Amino acid sequence: MAIIINTKKTGIPVQIGELDFTVDTTDTGLEQLVESYKEIVKDMEKFDGEGIGDAKELLAKGFDLFLGEGSFESIYKQTSSVTECAKYLEALVIGVTEELQELNKVTQQEKVDKYLKHKKKK
Repeated sequence: MAIIINTKKTGIPVQIGELDFTVDTTDTGLEQLVESYKEIVKDMEKFDGEGIGDAKELLAKGFDLFLGEGSFESIYKQTSSVTECAKYLEALVIGVTEELQELNKVTQQEKVDKYLKHKKKK
């Protein structure tokens, strides 16, 4: 008799316009995301709102963090607006945060269900 264990893909699919990406939700990916996010928040606090070049650099850091190296360039080619790209990044951060909270909630619920199932057997 074979033991079959189904695996789950780790990643959150993201579509921006016609572009498809995946946010890495492996343990390593999440650790990097948290550390890099802290750096970006510090950079955003220093940003004075002047200069498209500085804004593009900050947005590039954010998109590349979530979606991988070079993702900002692809997105910017599609839209060519720093303002719109900033809106996309905000939506991305909110969406990823909600997805991660939901994934964690499911994991906690699975633990509760397993505990209750085990307790019923006794």
